[in-house]
Amino acid sequence: MSIAKLILRQIQQGPYPLYEDLGDCTYRCRYCGAAFWYGERVKRASTATRTEYHLCCGDGKIIMQQQPDPPQYFQDLFGASPPRY
Repeated sequence: MSIAKLILRQIQQGPYPLYEDLGDCTYRCRYCGAAFWYGERVKRASTATRTEYHLCCGDGKIIMQQQPDPPQYFQDLFGASPPRY
């Protein structure tokens, strides 16, 4: 198919989404607390009141150790509060 035909088809179908907003990453695994988007849920296991995610710890089958806090230098560098000038 020629480039001109591809461009014409794209124009007829509408704009190509260069950016797709997935919303905030606010959903958490109930076992390990990993952050997910709603679209990453396991649809067959999710209900209206409970959202299931299995990509992190396999529904609680893998126990991950808590990571130690980073050194204070990194906490200051990447902390939540903006630097003061």
